[in-house]
Amino acid sequence: MLREIKILSFVILITVCACAPVFRQEIMKRGIRDVSISEIRNSPNIYRGKLFIFGGMIVNTKFVQEGTQIEGVYIPVDSRGYLKDVEPRERFLAIFPKEWGTLDPLIYRKEREITVAGKFIELRQGKI
Repeated sequence: MLREIKILSFVILITVCACAPVFRQEIMKRGIRDVSISEIRNSPNIYRGKLFIFGGMIVNTKFVQEGTQIEGVYIPVDSRGYLKDVEPRERFLAIFPKEWGTLDPLIYRKEREITVAGKFIELRQGKI
């Protein structure tokens, strides 16, 4: 069943990770990790350009004009960047810029847990 949804788009600034202490402490302190996607969707101008730390489960990875796009199901992260034990509900897009290389879809595959750090750019409409 297809339905329209709003998806957040992020440009990945730092890296895309799985496991390990996720990012340097400085990034974890600077990044916003306690705001829901619904809050961002309701007030996008307040959050545009701000650094976020998002966790989630990969739904799809593909190559797009801007670089490698990861669609994920959002799961909040704790202060170290690890996924919290909560039920995922909303989706986000993360774009790894092609100038930085590509992310292999076999490595960043469906159902892999990830944590990303990036700036919020815009809302996009999409279908699931």
